[in-house]
Amino acid sequence: LRFPRAPAMAGLQIEVEEPDLSMELMGQLRVHLSALEADYMKEVRKEGSEAPAQASHCAEKYSDLAAAEIACMLQSFNPEISEEDLARDVHSIIHTQSVVGHLHPPMLTALRECVPLDRRAWSANDIHRHLLRQRRRRP
Repeated sequence: LRFPRAPAMAGLQIEVEEPDLSMELMGQLRVHLSALEADYMKEVRKEGSEAPAQASHCAEKYSDLAAAEIACMLQSFNPEISEEDLARDVHSIIHTQSVVGHLHPPMLTALRECVPLDRRAWSANDIHRHLLRQRRRRP
């Protein structure tokens, strides 16, 4: 299945294929992502992060954790996965609905900003370097 996504760049349409994952892996990813989202929501409430800047920083932090968790889980299920396949699978998980579709909009939006739809916007070709560079850019 292919689902077209329209990124912020006008006129450009990128198709993302659903990831080819086992039901077990999909289930575990959903559970872990839901737990991270629950932690995110608790932190937002605890800090009274009504201020957009605080809530945004919190969303960035948890979206980075979520993307890293997705990569780690994919590698634990397939230790021989190549960097390109890992990056492709993380990208497709984040930009299709099958695994992340249950997340609330603030978390889902932050996750999709953390790992942009257009891979040309990534700061590196592999997911681990991209996430590391994203972390270094944040205050």
